[in-house]
Amino acid sequence: MISSKYRFHSRGGVQAVRARGKKIYGREITAVAMENARGGTRIGVVVSKKVLKSAVARNRLRRRVYEVVRQELPFPRPMDVLLLVQSAEVKDMEYDILRDLLRQILRDSFDVI
Repeated sequence: MISSKYRFHSRGGVQAVRARGKKIYGREITAVAMENARGGTRIGVVVSKKVLKSAVARNRLRRRVYEVVRQELPFPRPMDVLLLVQSAEVKDMEYDILRDLLRQILRDSFDVI
């Protein structure tokens, strides 16, 4: 799990990023990113019930994604990033493939902003 300073602490922050952020579409994961004035990076992972019905499975997948992102921190500049998991296939991905996928999405989000 990532440190508390890298996470969103309110629903309002997540909603703001969803509304005003730039979207980077991937087949399995979509990133919504925007710069922030706080001086720090915040990360959120969203896995909906449409993707995985079981709360246990959603939380397990969320923890896997957070772990990969944790190893990529710190980011080059302060930004807010939401990672929206859109496919249950991510649950069964090997670690290396998931890491490469997230690295590419995060790299693209730096270029867009």
